[in-house]
Amino acid sequence: MLFRGIDAEVWEVTLTGDVTSSIGRFMTPGRLYTFIVIQDNVGNHAFPWPVAAINGTPVDQTPNSVTVQNFIGGYSGRLDGHVPGTWFEVGIGGNSGIDKNWPD
Repeated sequence: MLFRGIDAEVWEVTLTGDVTSSIGRFMTPGRLYTFIVIQDNVGNHAFPWPVAAINGTPVDQTPNSVTVQNFIGGYSGRLDGHVPGTWFEVGIGGNSGIDKNWPD
């Protein structure tokens, strides 16, 4: 799966199967990039952060969960996960989302 920083700064991906690899290209140093990864109603789909990404939060594999991760573009195409990632399940008990993980 290819993510191009010259095309977007925010990507929303709904997983219907495993993603075996992802690549980030053309990321601008200092720019904020947001990835929104959604599991389908089956869940348990793997998603690896782009190869040059560091400090990304693990993607929640719970069915219907949403993982949000922000990265800051670094030099040489690196993506630095300095902003905490979160994930939550959508639509439980009529709520729009319930926080499941908030890093210390």
